[in-house]
Amino acid sequence: MTQSCRADTSVAKCKSFETLPAHLPLSGSLGSRFARSIAVVFAMLLIAVNADAIVIDFSTGTVGDLGTSTVNIDGVVVDGFYFDGSWLSANLFRRNEPNDHGLGICNPDELGESECESAEGGGDVNELDNNGNPELIRLTLPAGFFWTEVAISSMDDNGSSDPDDIERGQAFATNDGDPDNLLLGTPFWQFEGTVPVEVTFPVSGADQFAQYIFFRPFDWSGGAVYGYNKDNDFLVWQATIEPVPEPGMLCLLAAGLLGLGIAARRRKF
Repeated sequence: MTQSCRADTSVAKCKSFETLPAHLPLSGSLGSRFARSIAVVFAMLLIAVNADAIVIDFSTGTVGDLGTSTVNIDGVVVDGFYFDGSWLSANLFRRNEPNDHGLGICNPDELGESECESAEGGGDVNELDNNGNPELIRLTLPAGFFWTEVAISSMDDNGSSDPDDIERGQAFATNDGDPDNLLLGTPFWQFEGTVPVEVTFPVSGADQFAQYIFFRPFDWSGGAVYGYNKDNDFLVWQATIEPVPEPGMLCLLAAGLLGLGIAARRRKF
């Protein structure tokens, strides 16, 4: 399902989580003891799962033109592309500045390509943008893991009060790594920004197990002139992955819950 979020603060979290209550009533009754036991089991499971989460920060490391279109960062493979009649490989670029951190693209068909040689080059040149030829960044999921979150940075309003000028982009989750087939799918996330910010978004459902996530700068607003804004640029900042739970852990959890249920039933009767 496509969702949208708007970044209006210095740090935006476009997600919501349901949390366990801070405490459960303690009455000494069987029901309350059972409820407390259930809460403890689930809390232990949540702690175990969260302990395995890996946050991959693409802004960490050597800044500037990386001199390659492919990097492997903590198991996640990142590829850069630009379009010139067909999708071609493009060098990745890393920035690490306040509000502007992550990976972008050095597009050889854009003017000012020499700016990609340093970390201070203009955003339209070394960020992921559609100011010239279209660009894409693809993330590849390592085997045995699933996606939980992705994040971008450097979203802004292009210095304009006109809503049509706000920077926008899309993220696609797919098992087809061919950029030519990307637009046959539906983006799971569409984002925009009014000031330079970081934006984080959860990956859910079947998208969590997609082999690839693509990022695309694109004006999806659907206004009077669809796709009017050609000045959308941002950086791919983070991806969070977790290992697929071992079957043994799930069996232990199921056995524990079953045991608690049987014990409660016996005490009741």
